[in-house]
Amino acid sequence: MNTKKTVKKFDTHPLQVEMQQLKELVKYVIEQRDLLEQVGSLSLEEFESQLNRKTGFVNANLSAEAMGFSDEHKRLTYIEKMLSTVDLKNEDVDADGKFTKEFVNLLNAKHTIYFTDDEMIINKKLDTIIKSYNALPFDDRKKIIVNRENEMQINPFIRY
Repeated sequence: MNTKKTVKKFDTHPLQVEMQQLKELVKYVIEQRDLLEQVGSLSLEEFESQLNRKTGFVNANLSAEAMGFSDEHKRLTYIEKMLSTVDLKNEDVDADGKFTKEFVNLLNAKHTIYFTDDEMIINKKLDTIIKSYNALPFDDRKKIIVNRENEMQINPFIRY
């Protein structure tokens, strides 16, 4: 049918709730950025593999203890665990601690509900019916009613 989607509803409340939850986690993203910069890595996995290579250990916790990075490793692991519960990545937050435009657009799209193709067909039919009804003169409109079975019919109470 149409490739262009028509917006049915935009759920603002769930969007605001999710944005509030994500704003509370921005501080963890910034802290993670700073910690990774201090240890000279781009991610926790890279940091763990560097520690394991330097020490020759297999366990990243033991490698961090041996190299004196146990506090940083524990904190990075905790932050990683906190951020794994939501869909928030380092790229989604800019240097000022605000969400990027792309991320906000994705969140908006997530909370936008569109009409289905079937609903679009019915809406077009209803629009045609409404336009036809509204095109009638007012006196003729009074002659039409909707009965108990939700069927349109001529008003039986109007005598000609």
